[in-house]
Amino acid sequence: MDLAEEIDSHDFDYTAIMDIQSKKLKELLAYSYRYVPYYKHILKKTGVIMDNGEIYLDRFQEVPILNKEILRSKYFELQSDIKDSERWIVNTSGGSTGEPVFFMQDEKFNKYMMAVKCRYERWAGYRHGEPRLLLWGSPRDLTSSGIGITGRLKRFMRNLTVCNTYTFDPLDVIERLNKHRPVLVEAYVESIYETAVYLLRKSERVYQPKGIIVSAGTLHEHMEDTIKKAFPDSILLNRYGSREVGDVACYCPEFGILHVSDETHVVEVLDDNGEILPPGEEGEIVITVLNNFVMPFIRYKIGDRGIISSKKCLCGRHSMVLEKITGRSNCHFLTPNGYKVNTAAITVTMYNYPWIKRYQIVQESLTLINVYFESSGIGTEDINKDTMDIKKKFRTFMGEDVEVKFVEVNEVPRLPSGKFVYFYSKVNQN
Repeated sequence: MDLAEEIDSHDFDYTAIMDIQSKKLKELLAYSYRYVPYYKHILKKTGVIMDNGEIYLDRFQEVPILNKEILRSKYFELQSDIKDSERWIVNTSGGSTGEPVFFMQDEKFNKYMMAVKCRYERWAGYRHGEPRLLLWGSPRDLTSSGIGITGRLKRFMRNLTVCNTYTFDPLDVIERLNKHRPVLVEAYVESIYETAVYLLRKSERVYQPKGIIVSAGTLHEHMEDTIKKAFPDSILLNRYGSREVGDVACYCPEFGILHVSDETHVVEVLDDNGEILPPGEEGEIVITVLNNFVMPFIRYKIGDRGIISSKKCLCGRHSMVLEKITGRSNCHFLTPNGYKVNTAAITVTMYNYPWIKRYQIVQESLTLINVYFESSGIGTEDINKDTMDIKKKFRTFMGEDVEVKFVEVNEVPRLPSGKFVYFYSKVNQN
């Protein structure tokens, strides 16, 4: 049994899952107390670890939240004092803010993250060595296997075809699907979604891979429905994670809800005051990585919002279930009277307007929202009527005093990573 199969097998035994998670968390806390300067004082002050080394997990939630600002300002204090005895790499994430954050990840972390990734690929029906198509936009990921002849040889050996979606063209994706016939497609959410939109508009059929795994973006309900209509014969899995913490959760292949990888992560959802929320309530997602010792991530505020489910999955797995990821923290718009509006609700207002090829909605201030859009050239005679309709719907959520402007652009900008962001609030970020 390999590590991926071992992790998967524990999911059907609740006691085993909790025992493994508790043991790993204690090991991480003990190591951090002994070898990581930043945590030694914190863990003692909060009473999580006593002078005699005894660990009290019931006080774990007293540990202060780790965020990107602390990662930057306490970069050296967060490193293990014995890191030179370990094998590790420095990684970085720009996130949706575009401001890079540097962090270290050790060999154990990478080993477990590869196993978790392999596990999710198997859920999608893929086995190592079968043909795979990668729809990705991050330059460093696309060049990680090398460039030129070396890169082509490595991709050939891995049976991997790469499509750079930074300059996205659905016709290119369709051509590669039909030519290479991959068993698995791994894609940015918006890349496969926009391919699906094109296929449905043109009433075209395309080769159906066995599985599609989407990540690097929020899979909204309308996007999921569209992808499933265009790829009815494919298993669609939504994989959730980040560069800092690795893959945290993935859709159940049978029932399509997010199973957390409890053996590798502890997931909490907090309110605006940092208090634990009960299942069913939306809040900030906080993650503890159980297998990275060279720079421990303990109660890390990842920058996403979500909901823990009160229900267990009917598949029989006992791992924690995330009801949904509702979006980035800065993708919640703030009304003039101080209420937060989930952009998933605003998404509905953009349905069924064929003249919109791609859009990005930016809350510039409490009273101004700009809708940047690329025109598809279809149904443009209805633009004035439609924009009035959309503005009316926006004001239902945001208030009558909010101004909504439509700005046509040649190309809606992407992040440096190649990701595309549909919503962004400058108000929440500041």
